[in-house]
Amino acid sequence: MIFKWTILLAFVLLLSGYFLLHSFYDRQLDKKLSMNNERKTIRLFPQDETELPFIFANNAVFPYLNGVFRFQSGSSITSVDYLHSKGRYIHTYEIPLTIAAKGRTKLQVPVQAQKRGVVTLRNISFTFAHLTSFHSAELTYDAFYPLEILIYPEPRQVAGIEKLVKMNEGTAVTNMAMFENIQNRIGVRDYQPGDPFYRINWKATAKTQELQTNVFEKVVDRSYVFMINIAPEPSSIYGSTSSRLEDLLAYTAYLCQYAYKNNLPFSMYINARTFSETDRNGCVKLLEGEDRVHYMQALDMLARIHTQGMVLPFEQMLMSNSSQSGRSKTIVIVGHTDNQSSDILTAWACQTGIYQVNVRDGTPVLERFLVKEAVTNG
Repeated sequence: MIFKWTILLAFVLLLSGYFLLHSFYDRQLDKKLSMNNERKTIRLFPQDETELPFIFANNAVFPYLNGVFRFQSGSSITSVDYLHSKGRYIHTYEIPLTIAAKGRTKLQVPVQAQKRGVVTLRNISFTFAHLTSFHSAELTYDAFYPLEILIYPEPRQVAGIEKLVKMNEGTAVTNMAMFENIQNRIGVRDYQPGDPFYRINWKATAKTQELQTNVFEKVVDRSYVFMINIAPEPSSIYGSTSSRLEDLLAYTAYLCQYAYKNNLPFSMYINARTFSETDRNGCVKLLEGEDRVHYMQALDMLARIHTQGMVLPFEQMLMSNSSQSGRSKTIVIVGHTDNQSSDILTAWACQTGIYQVNVRDGTPVLERFLVKEAVTNG
């Protein structure tokens, strides 16, 4: 009898210990495991390859064995090794993973950029073998994972881009220019017939007893304004953006690249509608700049243009930003123009140089803007 009671007591203690261990293990599953949540942006061009980093910290005394790490992303990237299912817009990935006890585990998932766009990760989960039962356990990552992949448009060469080099009034010093910076006098010379009266330097005239004319620093403005129309073409029936959106953004990426490599300041306006608190009917814009950071900001903007986003009428964007273009800057139009926008551009053409990217026999070409082409060219 004592032997039987001893066996029963041992069994009860063993069973109680098991349930206590099971309960303790279940309570610790989602408390001891964490994933690095630092904000990071990865920038790529199509066909570029990189690795998505995931860092796990396990503070528990037990490991997570024979697990499967899952997440979903947009279709702008793919992974040959770990792609589980492929949809039109969403891809699902599964990666075998074991996380060691009391330490950090780093997982690197190789991916390749496929097309322009912005990619974030969602539906992140981790399934693993439950150590105290015969089934699997799953942990889901409910917080927003701040890893962002920006895929830039592949720059597509625009023929005739050398036409952008022109002389206009501005701030860059040059020995050959039509304009002068009257705030910076560099000397005087003898008066010549036709010199304006206000240019006469009276102190120098009194000293030499002959009329002397001020000589000012000659300057040139080599800055450009890229205005992109992503609205659907008049002949288009469906779509909130142009059917040639990717081509238009590829041309713009090349223009930005050319300006950056040649140290040419540029600004950019895209008639994609924004809904900021200060400007609910504004467009996407990048003010003038010329350094590497400015160039990356331009590419970031191009990557973020959504194919199903809302757009402003092109003529509305032109009028609302007319003061920013300035008469001394060169304007480049990317995209089609209609009667209303061509009338505005024709008025501007009297004061500044305007060019447009047209497609000739399948080749994008930069040409001088003409009214007759503004109505017929897409």
